[in-house]
Amino acid sequence: MKLRQIIPILLVGAMSLVAAVTPDTVSTSQGMLKITPIKHASVMLEFGGKVIHVDPWSQGDYTGLPKADVIFITDIHGDHMDPTKIAEIKKDGTVIVAPAAVAKTVTEATVINNGESKTIAGIQVEAIPMYNLVRGPSGRQALSR
Repeated sequence: MKLRQIIPILLVGAMSLVAAVTPDTVSTSQGMLKITPIKHASVMLEFGGKVIHVDPWSQGDYTGLPKADVIFITDIHGDHMDPTKIAEIKKDGTVIVAPAAVAKTVTEATVINNGESKTIAGIQVEAIPMYNLVRGPSGRQALSR
């Protein structure tokens, strides 16, 4: 094999190492929390024996990741609410939690409103309002504080 044939292989290998995401583990008073970034707002949390996916999106790489016990969807836009990816990562008994606007499309979602607290799969959660600090790719205007 010639050097000019080997260089592209080495570059692809190096790029895949750079693209690989290393999960982070945080110690909490109730045990370890494992955080795996996927893409954009998509993240997987492992806590208390549960797998929690947030904003599953088809552009993320879910290869080898476990299916969700809980799915949180935070927004109606496609990079947060992706019905195709939701269907792929849910299993029998998966609880989907989302704001009312999302539940119009993802009808099996349990609705949670801003400021509301609920216990989901044994984990206490609270919904807080979202906003963009800067104008994003979808053209939404920035909100000032």
